[in-house]
Amino acid sequence: MSLDHFLPWSYVAHDQLWNIIPTPKKVNSAKSDWLPSFGLYFDAYAQLQFNGFQYHASRGNDTLLEDYHILFSQDLNFLQGQTFDWFRERLERQIVPQLQTAQNLGFSYPFEYKLPVPNV
Repeated sequence: MSLDHFLPWSYVAHDQLWNIIPTPKKVNSAKSDWLPSFGLYFDAYAQLQFNGFQYHASRGNDTLLEDYHILFSQDLNFLQGQTFDWFRERLERQIVPQLQTAQNLGFSYPFEYKLPVPNV
């Protein structure tokens, strides 16, 4: 496993937690600086982010969650009480414009991981 940036680091130039995802090394290498397919990957990404946020919030790791406070412009206590649907919709509001801007800047889209076809 490795850690990857959902939006490429070369575009966002930060390591904020809301943009970091665990992924197999082969997928990370194949993705490189491509932008992920929104339709294929966003829901799983949003669920992973929500679960991670709730996990750390339940353990009082507020310092680790400051990236979400900045992203959503909301108090951490307020964020802890929100549903997945609320979290997903607000995350989408932040990610979609960034995906569009990155595409306009020439980042390749969409990345869709294809399993290698074995030689028969």
